[in-house]
Amino acid sequence: MTTGVSVVSLNPELVRRVEWWLHPRFRESVALEAAELIAFEVLDPVMLSRGGVGKAAYALPQEEATQNEFRALFEQPPAGRLDIPAMPEVVDRLEALEARVADIENRLPSA
Repeated sequence: MTTGVSVVSLNPELVRRVEWWLHPRFRESVALEAAELIAFEVLDPVMLSRGGVGKAAYALPQEEATQNEFRALFEQPPAGRLDIPAMPEVVDRLEALEARVADIENRLPSA
């Protein structure tokens, strides 16, 4: 994410999909930071995080085994994905749901 002073900023309301990968080594902060560096190379995102990456994390991707392990991970489809609808779609879906509920209520016998 960036601040308002930067040329590029993230507008959360424009985010439509979140994807993630899982790996047992992500429990280790150094391995997670190293994986982030490798993910930047493999996935080539539009924006990079500005989180502080420790010196030890820069050394890990230099190890061939770590490089191969995380490259293989990020070349595979993500472990999970969350699609986030835009507000107009949410409104349309809510209106459709309200219409269905009203239809069901109209079919119920009067009390």
